[in-house]
Amino acid sequence: MAIAFKELEVLNDLYTPESPSEINLKRLATLLDLKDKDLADAFKIDPTTLSKNPYASSNPVLKQWITIFNLIIIIISEAEPELSPNGIKIRMQKWLKLPRPEFNGNSAVDEMRKGKSRLVKNLLEQLIG
Repeated sequence: MAIAFKELEVLNDLYTPESPSEINLKRLATLLDLKDKDLADAFKIDPTTLSKNPYASSNPVLKQWITIFNLIIIIISEAEPELSPNGIKIRMQKWLKLPRPEFNGNSAVDEMRKGKSRLVKNLLEQLIG
């Protein structure tokens, strides 16, 4: 299975039939075990807006996060090509949530929420080579 196809399959739950080209931020919050308010703060949007309209596609922070997710999916897919999309998603969630020495004991999600997505992306790009 091509890596691009795996990326779509792993992240498929973030999209909904009502808005197939946009990410459902409530589903993203669930994926990362974040409260809606924490996600809204990270994306610099009003939590009320998030509860009224959970869909986004053009948010610059969201685009960075999706890039990070895709890099993680590529790394996992290359290391374990037999892994199912759900298995990849579970490993991705774990990697994002575990404390990392590269981030002074914080998780990648913690760093991303603080606006340090570039730091996480740079680490992943180094891992890819």
